[in-house]
Amino acid sequence: MIQEIPYAGWNRNLRIQGRTTELIVTLDVGPRIIRYAFHDARNVFLEMPEQLGGSGEKEWMIRGGHRFWTAPEADHSYELDNEPVTWKKLGENGVEIIQPVSQAWSMQKSLRVELLDREVVRVTHRLTNVGAQPLDITPWALSVMAPGGVALVPQPRVDFHPSEFPEGRVTQPDDFLPNRELILWPFTNITDGRYAFSEHFLRLSHHPERPATKIGLKLATGWIAYQNGDFVFAKHFAYDPIRTAAPTASFSPTLKFLKWNRSPRTCRWHLARCATMSNTGSCARPRTISAAKRSPSIFLRPCPPSADGPPLTGCVRRKRPQISLVKSLTLMAAALVFSAASALQAGDFPGLQEPLKTVTRDYLVIQQKLASDSFDGVTAEAANLKLAMTMKSPVGTPTSVAFAPDFFKAVDALVAAGDLHTARLAFTQVSMCLIAALAQDHAQTGSLHTVFCPMRKAYWVQTDGQKVENPYFGAAMLDCGEFQRQF
Repeated sequence: MIQEIPYAGWNRNLRIQGRTTELIVTLDVGPRIIRYAFHDARNVFLEMPEQLGGSGEKEWMIRGGHRFWTAPEADHSYELDNEPVTWKKLGENGVEIIQPVSQAWSMQKSLRVELLDREVVRVTHRLTNVGAQPLDITPWALSVMAPGGVALVPQPRVDFHPSEFPEGRVTQPDDFLPNRELILWPFTNITDGRYAFSEHFLRLSHHPERPATKIGLKLATGWIAYQNGDFVFAKHFAYDPIRTAAPTASFSPTLKFLKWNRSPRTCRWHLARCATMSNTGSCARPRTISAAKRSPSIFLRPCPPSADGPPLTGCVRRKRPQISLVKSLTLMAAALVFSAASALQAGDFPGLQEPLKTVTRDYLVIQQKLASDSFDGVTAEAANLKLAMTMKSPVGTPTSVAFAPDFFKAVDALVAAGDLHTARLAFTQVSMCLIAALAQDHAQTGSLHTVFCPMRKAYWVQTDGQKVENPYFGAAMLDCGEFQRQF
């Protein structure tokens, strides 16, 4: 629902309201999203009271909220946006905000704000060059967050040095190259207590008493998050390793500074609220933002056994029986890629013998269900899979290798699963056993692909060799995975 309302001293603002969240976009100044929050809850963005409600100022005003900036940071980044904007409606839950043309820079900004299914917010920044000369400027999607939180920057998977690869792993040329970049400014001091590095995350805490700091990163993970008390705000964006070259400020994706005429930049937002809090104020398990079976969840995991200091912000020390969870770190953010899972192919997987062929088919049905966030029928399919494992081939036909006892044990755990979360944990071991069976059988189907999830640190098998369909996180991180091997 979209309605025009007064807010924070401005007479004209647009309120985009979903079932549990809302956005407020200013019309008397802008383009700017001044509020993003749950209904009747505090704003995740900063609001500067002394600058709210004003317009027509002759100097730049930060005000707070999410502003449309331009990069690289220079005078054009602080182009005044203190005048009224025009707008038009986009469907039932979207608007486009259009700023007057900048006479000084011959450019025009427009901001599309859309509330999608599952209360995901899509924000598209479009910069148009209205002059005759090219401009070395690009959209810069910065959000000014409420104080007191910590930014969570995911790090790529730590790997072996090629000289230490496990036996059988083939060395690739990229294995010798760096997989991350960290750019520091002259005023950045990474020893001032705000920065904390761990294997999985770089954490940057807000300390208002300290001077300015800034970092730049390439974020191949495609997301970044900000935890503040019992709220977690996640921002998602497309990562292009070819076009993404230049650094940006902390809390925002890396953008390339390129010559452009039209250069849209799109990101998606997601907001979660913690259900429980640790005694340190860290979020233990945020609630999803809409119906439990439909919403991707952002959640903080238990801390790993500490080998590097005190408990980390964003995790809770507690004992859990599942080693795969204990070894995992803190935040998983929704990737918010809501493509439908591809249909299973009905082929016969040439090269596979029974009963491995039927076992693989049953396994793939389960993989698709989990990737679609569905628990319906998973245990029944697991029972079918176990039955297939005991199936004997007709006399005179080739048979696959015998299944290991651990495979039967893993399938039993999947049959006994009582919910989606438990099923996904059991599926981890089932996947490893299936991959071992395929390798032992020297399977060559041309249509089975193993994929590695760096966040769960687990493998699975799927038929699609182009699009990742993660069964461990479903829609929350559907495309999180790296293709490893083809059978």
